Amino acid sequence: MIRIASFNVENLFARPKVFDLPDWNAGEPVLKAYEEVSALLQKTSYSAADKIRIRDLLVTLEIYTVDKKTKAIRRNNTLDPQWAWLRKNRGTFDREPGDKRQNVEIVADGRADWIGWVELAKEAVDETATRMTARVIHDIGAHVLDWSRSKTDRRYSGSTVIYSVGYTGM
Repeated sequence: MIRIASFNVENLFARPKVFDLPDWNAGEPVLKAYEEVSALLQKTSYSAADKIRIRDLLVTLEIYTVDKKTKAIRRNNTLDPQWAWLRKNRGTFDREPGDKRQNVEIVADGRADWIGWVELAKEAVDETATRMTARVIHDIGAHVLDWSRSKTDRRYSGSTVIYSVGYTGM
């Protein structure tokens, strides 16, 4: 009998920071905000209430931040976000007024106005976690292994590589 196994190893070397918290409940508000804002951003049109909710969720995700002095909601300009990135590839999603006392404004009226998404911020996985995942893959004892990664990950040339596993040691 031949044993075939398939693994998505997207998180083998890096995974969202929110997944590495000591208490799963601590990350729940971030994951719920991510889920809700992702759904809202896909809407054909954004109502005024949608825009306010999107802005509030982006504050929860720390993509936007509340200025301590002015209490205005502004972009969180950081190279290492705590929870998430707002990826904006084309079109205009938001506008940050020059007056630092004013809130950032979502100017997109719907999905067709811009191309982008919210992406959870990732961090490198420690060596122990990588080794434990590799051990599970090894212990399955598959004769054929389908090793899948995201096509958007430019560090690897292919999205799927199939290995014929013929060794027994690790």
